[in-house]
Amino acid sequence: MEKEEKKMIEKVKKNLRLKKEELVAIKEEKNGDEEYYCVVDLFSQTLYLKKGERVVHEFKISGGSGKILLSPFGKKWRFVTPKGVLRVLRKIKDPVWYKPDWAFIEERKPIPPPNSPLRKVKGMLGDYALDLGGGIMIHGTPYEHLLGQPVTHGCIRVEKEGIKMLYDSLKLGAKVYIYGK
Repeated sequence: MEKEEKKMIEKVKKNLRLKKEELVAIKEEKNGDEEYYCVVDLFSQTLYLKKGERVVHEFKISGGSGKILLSPFGKKWRFVTPKGVLRVLRKIKDPVWYKPDWAFIEERKPIPPPNSPLRKVKGMLGDYALDLGGGIMIHGTPYEHLLGQPVTHGCIRVEKEGIKMLYDSLKLGAKVYIYGK
């Protein structure tokens, strides 16, 4: 009987260790389920892709220039990246930019009608875009040499590999915290 009791005690101990290891594995798995999100620092023109408290990757970006554009007919635009907490509302592959009126005014060109093919520009937003609403997106750029400088009309530009990583990592509804100037 003594041998059987020892075997039983060993079996119980083994099961207890197993249960403890399972609990650790469950806890680690739960931590692995933390969602990705972004923190955008407009002061340093840097975007941080984060998971929990850990920075997964950081990217040089270009945010809003802060410039003001006045149209000949009295309309005024200020090109800033909004601050606060935004969310990824849409994920777009091969986005097409529909040029707004201000883009034609900037180029000193006549403003075409809203449905004009002159407004449709392929490739300007890179291969991917994350729509944050209100006309603001995180997207690629053909002007990677300007990353690190505040030169946009409010969007957040990221290098080609960076926007792909963000597109793949961030889910719809992911938070984007934006702070800075």
